[in-house]
Amino acid sequence: MAIDWDTQTNEAILQRVRTGEEEAFGMFFHRHRGWASRVARRYVLRDEVEDVVNEAFTAMLCQLRAGGGPRDNPLGYLAVSVRHEAIRRAKYNARRTLTDEIESLFDVVAYVECSAARVVERDSLAAAMASLSPRQREILWAVEIDGLRPRELAADLGVDANAVAARIYRARQALGHAYRRQNDTDIGPRAA
Repeated sequence: MAIDWDTQTNEAILQRVRTGEEEAFGMFFHRHRGWASRVARRYVLRDEVEDVVNEAFTAMLCQLRAGGGPRDNPLGYLAVSVRHEAIRRAKYNARRTLTDEIESLFDVVAYVECSAARVVERDSLAAAMASLSPRQREILWAVEIDGLRPRELAADLGVDANAVAARIYRARQALGHAYRRQNDTDIGPRAA
């Protein structure tokens, strides 16, 4: 006997998946893929939407296979899954881009402006910069924004160029660590 999927509630479809009828999940996917894509567009660039949506649905299917997943409000659950996948990708991209030696503060700013999570990233970067000492902020500004070289800064700081290079290295390290700390604490699972 054929199932009339149009009369099935989302909750009933997902219960069928929990009991082993995985083809029911295909109906749920078909029914809500467009909606999930619209949710994903709030968080990621257009070329990442499909990947984020597919990962969110896959994670939901894994939870259902294990007997878990949403019992009520499956669309809320799906929206949170999409958001978490988008944020996970943004954090991964941020960590991949921001290495221990930040080559250029401009690279970070360019990444943040292009990132799907640009508001969160910009706030994290600002907080990371604010957490640095005034000396570290000044030396990063002089090097990354003003384009000065260590030997040009040496006279102003009253030290040799090697000491300036060491200070630049430590300031970049501190910025990278502060930025990662911001992302580890600012972006976490939240209820929808």
